[in-house]
Amino acid sequence: IIFDNEDLLIGFKTNGLIRLDAAQNYELQKIEINCGVFSLWKDEQQNIIWIGTDGQGIYAWTKDEYTFNNLSLNQLPITRKRPIRAVYTDQQNTLWLGTKDNGIIRVKDYDTTQEYSSTNVTHFTVQDGLSNNAVFAFVASKKYPILWIGSDGPGLNYYSYRDNKIHPLINNTHSGIARVHSISETCDSLLWVGAGNEIFRIRIGKNGYKLYTDDIDRYTFNVKNKHRFNQIYALCFENDSIM
Repeated sequence: IIFDNEDLLIGFKTNGLIRLDAAQNYELQKIEINCGVFSLWKDEQQNIIWIGTDGQGIYAWTKDEYTFNNLSLNQLPITRKRPIRAVYTDQQNTLWLGTKDNGIIRVKDYDTTQEYSSTNVTHFTVQDGLSNNAVFAFVASKKYPILWIGSDGPGLNYYSYRDNKIHPLINNTHSGIARVHSISETCDSLLWVGAGNEIFRIRIGKNGYKLYTDDIDRYTFNVKNKHRFNQIYALCFENDSIM
C-alpha cells in the first residue's frame, strides 16, 4: 500500500492493483494488471509509480496520462526470470529490482535507456556478496553513501556507492536477522527492520569503511493464543513517536 499524493494504491498477491481516488471520495478504480503485485514504489525523481509483478516484469504507471510502460524481464540480459519483490530508484537514475530468488537487477539510466545489455544492466547474486538471492527491500541511507538491502538472510547487506560492491553489515550481537521485508532509517545511526514476526532496532557504527552493529533491540508482538503468526511486511513512520 502506498500513497500517490492523496490517492491510495493497493497491490494484491494474486489479484492485481486498485486505486482509491481521493478526488472521488476514494472511489475504487481497477488498474489493468492481471497478476500478483509484490512491490510498489513512488519514484522520487519523476511522477511515476513503479509496480513489481509476479511474472510480468515491472510496470511504470503515470497518473497524469493514465499510461503504462512495461519493462519485461525478457528484455534484460538475465538468464533466470523471477518475480519482482522490491523496486527502488536512486538519484543517479538507476533502477534497482529485487527478485524472489534471483538476486538484484540494476538498470542504469533507466529513464533514457532504449536497449538493455551488460553495459547498463548488472546482476548481483550471492556470488557478489548477497547473503540470499531472495531480496525484498531497499532503503537509501541518510548518512552513508549506501543502499540498505533486505533479504531472507542471514543478516543485512548494503551496496556501497564508494566501491560499487555489496557488503554485509557486521553483526557483533547474538541477535540473528533473517526474512527481512521492510527497512526504515530514522536517524543517522538508527535502523528499524521488519524481519519475520519481529521488529529490530539496530544502532549502526562505522569502522573505516565497514559498518557494524553492537546494539540490537528485538520486539515481538503477543497475539491471540500466544501464536506468533504476525509477519512484518511494512514499516511506516508517521512522526517521532508513531510507527
